[in-house]
Amino acid sequence: MINQLDAGPWLDWRAPQPVFIDDRLEAMGDELYSEYVHSYDPGGLGRLIVKYRPDLVVFRHFDDHNWVFQLRDMPEWRLIYADECAAIYAAKDYAPSFPAFSSADWAARGIKPVPDPEAAQILGAVNPPSVGTWLQGFYEKQDFPFGLMNLAVFLSNTGQYEAAQSLYLEVLRQSGGKYQAGDVLHNLGQVYILTRKYDLARICVEKALALNPGDSQALQLRATLGGG
Repeated sequence: MINQLDAGPWLDWRAPQPVFIDDRLEAMGDELYSEYVHSYDPGGLGRLIVKYRPDLVVFRHFDDHNWVFQLRDMPEWRLIYADECAAIYAAKDYAPSFPAFSSADWAARGIKPVPDPEAAQILGAVNPPSVGTWLQGFYEKQDFPFGLMNLAVFLSNTGQYEAAQSLYLEVLRQSGGKYQAGDVLHNLGQVYILTRKYDLARICVEKALALNPGDSQALQLRATLGGG
């Protein structure tokens, strides 16, 4: 396998096969460490794969967006596992009994398309914070779906936009818009533009600007939508 450095110690403990790299850098040596660092350069992961010919690439996707983008451009690699933290990609001819993840797999995990009217309703419920919502934090349980946000970003980065939309909306629903609402609205707005759901994208922009009138990302999205 080729793995992320920080995941190496855990994989040493749990995986049956040797890891590519872990945090014992004195054992790995400068050359291997340098190759690993340069795997984050454009095309760097591909060069590492050509040299070492792994069957698997294992990493924490919320740390390594560069690897996600590089693997997206490698059709000979398929995603066979993903959760809120990690992703596993397999080489084309390795373990063919493990098919690539599909929309049916995400649906089986409860990640299903959200109808546009329902999406508009969830977005409409996002409002700027008030003293009342601030006080709620002292006496009501607050839900901050960090893991769902990680997975939504991963799905966006891999081009699985329908599933990503569902997860971003679930983050807003669970947190009542209190968890990274600006980032969620930016990301969701971009996904809606890519999927040509421009009315929903405009709602995302309006809500982001209501939260922060000087939001540069929201202003850029509004310009993309032709809103000046």
